[in-house]
Amino acid sequence: MKTFYIETFGCQMNAHDSEKVIGTLLAEGYAQVPEPEQADLVLYNTCSIRDKAEQKVFSRLQQFKRGAGKGKTFAVLGCVAQQEGERIFEKAPHVSLVCGSASYNRLPEMLVQLERGDRRVTGLDFGSQVRFVVLSGAALSVALEAGRAGISNPGPHGLSQILYAWGSSTNNNGSAFAGLNANTRFYNVGLAVAMWLGRFGTIVPVLALAGNMASKKRSETVVGKMPTHGPLFVGLLIGTIFLVGALTYVPALALGPVAEHLQLFVKAAP
Repeated sequence: MKTFYIETFGCQMNAHDSEKVIGTLLAEGYAQVPEPEQADLVLYNTCSIRDKAEQKVFSRLQQFKRGAGKGKTFAVLGCVAQQEGERIFEKAPHVSLVCGSASYNRLPEMLVQLERGDRRVTGLDFGSQVRFVVLSGAALSVALEAGRAGISNPGPHGLSQILYAWGSSTNNNGSAFAGLNANTRFYNVGLAVAMWLGRFGTIVPVLALAGNMASKKRSETVVGKMPTHGPLFVGLLIGTIFLVGALTYVPALALGPVAEHLQLFVKAAP
């Protein structure tokens, strides 16, 4: 029976994530063991909040390598995995799996890749990096005087103006509400950086993934496999893109209009 050992570093959320990973591994036929020396798969769930988190992670990975012996598969999970990405393979060549916390649902698929002999498997949610750019830019706009100076309506509508400007620049054509004066040094530079990161931060990983997939051997079409050139797959893909996009941005963009509407009730109340 395949065995695994998992060590959790960091906050209570990481402990919760480790429980999810353990459940997934048990469902995939793995058995949990108390020591890394007994495990075929050694996982380290990391946290980036603690002081010098990155150094501690790589130091611990070296300890695993020396103490656990040869013939084992090492995996880095969590925040540091998401932040460092494939750079972990360069700093710790004995690691075979790097998986961010947003990609744990793909863990069974990644385990299959490991079992068939793939040396480097990644599960990184690049969409979270795009959302980070949008929300960080919006937060700076609200916090800094240079950002607030461009808002024509300082109420809830101003929040919608800011969120739309950053969201559009990162994900779309860079348009903004007419009420937001985006022709300032702050917005010209900030939105340009967001546009660059939103495009190349997505395009480069997608091209790398496409190149990796193109280099793999073509598998035979058998019963139970969904062809990627058929209308069903295309429809599901397009639907997923729209659904994820709507769930990501519509709630935030709706905050301003909803707050404005509630304000109307407050003003109308005697």
